[in-house]
Amino acid sequence: MRIAQISCYLFSVPVDFRIATTSMAFSHHLLVFLEIDGFHGFGSAPLYNRMALKSAWDLRREVLPWVRSVKSKSIMELRELVNHQFGDRYNSILYAIDSALWDIEAKLKIVPANHLLGVSTKTSVQITSQVFIDSWDRVLTSIKKQVERGIIDIKVKIGLDHESDIAFIRKIRQHFGDDLNIKLDANRGYNLEQAIEIGPRFEKLAVSLWEEPIRWTSWDDLRLLRESVPLPVMLDESVQTLEDLENALEHEAMDILNLKLTRCGGITRALRLANICAKQGVRVSVGCSEDL
Repeated sequence: MRIAQISCYLFSVPVDFRIATTSMAFSHHLLVFLEIDGFHGFGSAPLYNRMALKSAWDLRREVLPWVRSVKSKSIMELRELVNHQFGDRYNSILYAIDSALWDIEAKLKIVPANHLLGVSTKTSVQITSQVFIDSWDRVLTSIKKQVERGIIDIKVKIGLDHESDIAFIRKIRQHFGDDLNIKLDANRGYNLEQAIEIGPRFEKLAVSLWEEPIRWTSWDDLRLLRESVPLPVMLDESVQTLEDLENALEHEAMDILNLKLTRCGGITRALRLANICAKQGVRVSVGCSEDL
């Protein structure tokens, strides 16, 4: 079995995206179409921390020549070969290719893709909506729209100034009451001392977790934060590779892993990381990163 045809398309989409450490005017994306044994598969991925031009170079120079030449006995083996070949070097590209391979396997077996993942029935999933750093009026309008859609989990981007962050979260809590589940994402906006001071104040506002609270210098910083503040810590951009995950688990640096498919390389690798977390008692949240 081999890939008979692969086509890739790169493009950018205007966005309005502001967090503690950066802002974005465009998100960059990859679309992949594969053909195997007459079946066509589709995959897409945001280019996480990658520019379209660099990805185009990597695709042309290394990824596509190898993918076009590899042979395997099954789709499952082909996915494993692709993952092994590119490891943690081209995770966003791998996400798009991996998704297309799952698509083709589902079509070959004439089942929905979720059946391949062991989920045979429709299930209800609690959605968390993100609110980016913005003016109070725009944040208020955004949260109201989400609540009207039935979403009660809101993740608020913070991290510019801890005193104004406290005031902002207090206004949200006062306006929407106790029914709103407020999560925070500081994107490493605080230092360790600030986080230890401000954490209990967020707890009093019934915040359920904070994601990437500090810009840390060692994994021990995160463990110290968890020992000092009982607010659950979610890691996201700190865990980019399997080695990162092993370090985070070894140092007891997190309660929850936010598992972005484009950051970890797709469904195949995400399942591997999720299984490791489950064995260690770490919860997993599935996040997105400007996915189409």
